[in-house]
Amino acid sequence: MAFVIVKTAVGHEKAVAKELAKIDEVSEVYLLTGEYDILVDAKDPSTVIDLIAEKLRKVGGIQETRTIFTEKIK
Repeated sequence: MAFVIVKTAVGHEKAVAKELAKIDEVSEVYLLTGEYDILVDAKDPSTVIDLIAEKLRKVGGIQETRTIFTEKIK
C-alpha cells in the first residue's frame, strides 16, 4: 500500500481534502490531527510518484507531502 500524508495551509484542510478526493488515482482521503492534515490512500502504489508529481502537488493549499509505503502483516 502507499499513502501520502499532506500538510496544508491553515484553514484549507477540508477544501484540499475534497479536491484530492476528486482525483481518480486516489481511493480514500482522511482528515488527520497532529503534524499532518490529510492522509491519502493511493489506488496503485506503483504510480504514487506520478500521482504526487502530476496531480497532488498541483492542488492549491498544499504545503508539504510525505510518502509512506507499507506492507500489511495482519
